[in-house]
Amino acid sequence: MDGKLTLNANYYYTKWTDRAKSIGVQNADGSEGIIFLSGMNSLHTGIELEGAFQPNRLFRLDGAASVGNWKNTDDVAGVYKDYTHGGAEDVHFNFYVKDLKTGDAPQTQFALMGSIFPTSGSMAQLVLKHYRNNYADWDPFGRTDKTDRTQSWKAPNYSVIDFHAFYDMPFSLGKTKIRIFAHIFNLLDATYIQDAVDNSKYNAFDKDHDADDAEVFFGLPRTFNLGLSLNY
Repeated sequence: MDGKLTLNANYYYTKWTDRAKSIGVQNADGSEGIIFLSGMNSLHTGIELEGAFQPNRLFRLDGAASVGNWKNTDDVAGVYKDYTHGGAEDVHFNFYVKDLKTGDAPQTQFALMGSIFPTSGSMAQLVLKHYRNNYADWDPFGRTDKTDRTQSWKAPNYSVIDFHAFYDMPFSLGKTKIRIFAHIFNLLDATYIQDAVDNSKYNAFDKDHDADDAEVFFGLPRTFNLGLSLNY
């Protein structure tokens, strides 16, 4: 399209294998030691798309999307020797995490940006960002109940609009060029949950991985940033 359109696509397949947890134990000689409970595996797959369309000098449209599927792939089981009570005792451990989604990041994200360039050296831009499938952060090594296969709490989907603009002054101070810029983050002052912790040790009610057990962190309200930059 005469250089007016740019598209890019990416597929990723990433294995995170053998994540371990360290615990303190007593060795056979009575000294303290550390062992590692290993075997925690997860798989991250997804598609990422981005594109830009600029039909003329005055307007440009950008878009991006990321759709992922991040989850643990296996339950973990093992055994280690414990000498705390004198003799060697086999201690069995089990973590029930198969197919539980990875937490602490939205697995689906979309962005749409519209930019206008009224004059040479000026720009105004609106950015719409949308996030979903954001599972609360949780500890895979805390899932020791084989009857508990519930996903961690999923925060509500949310959207945020930001505004950005700049204007290059039509004069210079010697070789120094002056730019005025402005940013408004969360333009519509949306209220949203940006991060959460599942079954919070501070706020959990009945620890069944729903909203009354989550510790949440709200996103910032509307904020402004105005400034002046000197380029030389």
